[in-house]
Amino acid sequence: MHYLVLAAILETPGDEDCYGWVNVYRDRVELVGAGEMQSAVLQFPEAGVCDKFEDLRLDADSKAEQEKDTLDRIEVSAP
Repeated sequence: MHYLVLAAILETPGDEDCYGWVNVYRDRVELVGAGEMQSAVLQFPEAGVCDKFEDLRLDADSKAEQEKDTLDRIEVSAP
């Protein structure tokens, strides 16, 4: 897992810029920096790693739907 400590705007001289944006691709994350912010490329360990996360999300959605169906079938009787 990658981590990156970013420059803080509060620590940047008043006449300098310090901002950036992130481009996310299937095989990497690119931080494009401006001013004091440095650019960086964070490569995923293997191409297609996003597909694995998508599969996990779909599995979680499927389990949540199954649980909802189960709760819908449970009848609650009032005393």
